[in-house]
Amino acid sequence: MKIPLIRFSLTIGNKILLGYIPILMLLFGISIFTLFRLNLVNRINSEIVSIDLVVNREADNLIEIVLAQESYGQRCMILKSRDMFSLFWKRDQEFYAACQRIDSLPAERLPPSLPAIKQLHARYDDYFKSGVSHLKSTVSRSYAAADSLRKISLNQQITLLKELAAGSKKKQMNRTWQIAELGRSTFRIVSIMSISGVIIAICIALIIIHGIIRSIRTLKNATDFVSRGNFKDLPTVIKRDELGDLSAAFNTMAARLVQLEELYMDASPLTRLPGGIAIENAVKKRIESLQPFAFCMFDLDNFKPFNDRYGFSRGDDVIKMTGRLIRNLVKSGEPEKSFVGHIGGD
Repeated sequence: MKIPLIRFSLTIGNKILLGYIPILMLLFGISIFTLFRLNLVNRINSEIVSIDLVVNREADNLIEIVLAQESYGQRCMILKSRDMFSLFWKRDQEFYAACQRIDSLPAERLPPSLPAIKQLHARYDDYFKSGVSHLKSTVSRSYAAADSLRKISLNQQITLLKELAAGSKKKQMNRTWQIAELGRSTFRIVSIMSISGVIIAICIALIIIHGIIRSIRTLKNATDFVSRGNFKDLPTVIKRDELGDLSAAFNTMAARLVQLEELYMDASPLTRLPGGIAIENAVKKRIESLQPFAFCMFDLDNFKPFNDRYGFSRGDDVIKMTGRLIRNLVKSGEPEKSFVGHIGGD
C-alpha cells in the first residue's frame, strides 16, 4: 500500500514568517528566563528587607535595651530610686516588644536562638527581683548570689544577641552575593541567547534571500531564452510559492508564444489572417470536441481577369477588403467562438 505524500505549499510571506518563528521562540524564552530570574532576585531582596534587616535592627536594638536596662538596674540598687526601678521595667517592656517584632516573622524564618534569649532575659529579671528584695542587706550572700547570676545572665544575653546580629548580617551578605551572582549569570545567559538569536536570524535570512535570488536568476535565464527566440526547455523554478507560480505562468506564456509564432509564420501577408495550418488545427479541434459547428469558405470569382485588367495592386486591395469585411462580420456575432483564416490567394 502506497502512502500518499503530503506536499506543503509555502508562499514567500509564509517562509519569511516561518523564519521568524525560531526568533520569536528565542525571544519568548529569553523573556520567560529573565522574568524568572527577576522574580527570584525580587524574592531574595524581599527576604533581605523583611527578614534580615528586621532581625539585624532588632538585635542591635535588643543589645541597647539590655545595656540600658542593666544601667537602670544598677542605679536602682545603688540609689534605691523608684524612678530607676520604673525605667528598668519600662525597658523590659521594650525588650519584649522588640522580641515580638521578631516573632512576627514567618515561622521558618525565626532565629533559633530567640527562645533562649527570652529565657535568659526572664532569668535576668528574676535575678534582678531577687537582688531588689535583698537591698536592705547588700552584703548578704543572697544579694551577692543574685547579683552574680544577673550579671552572668546579662553577658549570656549580649553574647547570643551579638551572635544573632552577626548571623543576620552574614545571611544578608550571602543573599546579597546570591543576587550579584544571579545578575552575572543572567547577563551571561541572556547575552549568549541574544547572540545565538542574531546568528540564527542572519542564517535564516541568508537562506531565504539565497532561495529568492536563485529563483529570480532562473527566471532571468528563462527571459534570456525567450529573448533569443528559444521557447522550449526553459529554466524552471521548482518551488511551490509565488516565484514557482510565476515560472509556471512564464512557461505557459512561452508555449502560447510558440503557437502565436506558428500562426504568424503561417499567416497571410496581405490579410494577416491565420493560414492553412492554423485553419486545419482549428477544424480538427472542433471535430474532436464533438460539438456542432459551421464551416464556410469564400472564393472570389473572376479574380484573375480582374487582376489582369487592373493590376496586382488593385487585386491585393480586393483581397484585403474581403478579409476585412469577413472579420468585421464575425466580430459582430460571437468572435470568441469563431475563427477566420485565409487559405491563400483569392
